[in-house]
Amino acid sequence: MQDNNCLDFEFSTIFRDFDGNQVAGTWLDPASGLWAVSTIPIQRFPTEQQAIEFFTLHCDPNTGLRDRWSKSLHSKIEQRRN
Repeated sequence: MQDNNCLDFEFSTIFRDFDGNQVAGTWLDPASGLWAVSTIPIQRFPTEQQAIEFFTLHCDPNTGLRDRWSKSLHSKIEQRRN
C-alpha cells in the first residue's frame, strides 16, 4: 500500500555531521518553485545557493538544526581538535 501523504524526493545538496551522517539537505519545492533546507520547514529561498548559505551560516553542522550559536560552537570544536 502506497502512502499518499509521503513525498518522494532526493536532496540536491546533502549536509553531513562530523561523523559523515546525513543531517539535512536542500530540495526544490515543486509547489512554490523555491529552494528549501529540510531542517528549516517554513523558509524558502529563490536559489539553491542561498539555501546552502543560510544553512552554513545559521545551522548547527552537527545536528542540522537552526542554531544562532552554531558558528561559534563549530569554531570551538575545531580549536579543541587542533
